[in-house]
Amino acid sequence: MAQDRSLRKPVFDETFVEVAGEKYREHPNGGGLVAVSATVAPNVYVGPHAMVRDRAIVVGSVRLFDRSVIEGAAVVADMGTLRDDASVGGDAIVRGQVTLAHHARVDGDARVNGGVLLQHFAHISRGVLSGGMTVN
Repeated sequence: MAQDRSLRKPVFDETFVEVAGEKYREHPNGGGLVAVSATVAPNVYVGPHAMVRDRAIVVGSVRLFDRSVIEGAAVVADMGTLRDDASVGGDAIVRGQVTLAHHARVDGDARVNGGVLLQHFAHISRGVLSGGMTVN
């Protein structure tokens, strides 16, 4: 007896998932979601609840934990760490040993370089921060 093809369930490509109209794939190092339009190096850690959206670029030994997000045309490079719902967006560039924690955000055209710790809802959207400082 031939099977009626109209009763078959559709086959989905399980290598992608769609969220708010944007296609994502699971990153092999951590399992977080990376938009197909984003560029993320294989050695970057994207934790299971983290996301890289839009046209963002993430390279080096960057680590994304918790519900951290990198979006827009942002670039995060070198040894950056995002945790506790931190985010980078817009045209921001974050380089060096920078840590964002506890809802900290870098966006706009901000540049953050070197040993910088942003935490506790700190928000930088303009200018340049460089070298050993903590912003709360």
